[in-house]
Amino acid sequence: KTEIPLINAALRLKYAADTLTNGVRVKLIKELSALHKEKSIPLLKELFADVKNTSIIRNKALTEVVRLDSNQYDWYLKSLTDNKALELESYWSTFRALTDSLAYVSKHFDQVLALKNKEPYRSSVLGLISEMVSSEKPAYLAQVKQNKDKIIAQAMLDLDGYFKDNDN
Repeated sequence: KTEIPLINAALRLKYAADTLTNGVRVKLIKELSALHKEKSIPLLKELFADVKNTSIIRNKALTEVVRLDSNQYDWYLKSLTDNKALELESYWSTFRALTDSLAYVSKHFDQVLALKNKEPYRSSVLGLISEMVSSEKPAYLAQVKQNKDKIIAQAMLDLDGYFKDNDN
């Protein structure tokens, strides 16, 4: 526990390895979370809010907050909604919290569906909807059916873009 102030100080610095998913600050975020648990949430939120941090650092901070405290889902969704899309190779970790809580997705369906308008998030949002369908819960199926037109709205444009990119 004596290393917590040192970790806090180190997390406020920028490192060349911040562009790596196993870089120094990603490891420090994991350590801080393990040692300090929920008490690390204010610093994690600060790291996410700092747009000068790389998307990798911001993503790790974002996902760690909701992992540490399931009462932070509203903050997490608002953060995804209100901020420019993170630039990552994969969004699996970004959306894992929602995959793990389809009940939350259902309750906030319109907000989650709106994330589809951010192109990098589209596939992940559609993956969440697929998970809802796969769950075979009647309420989820009804919700997806009711919103079918919104869900597929971009499909033809995405297909046209795919074919255009792959025709060359």
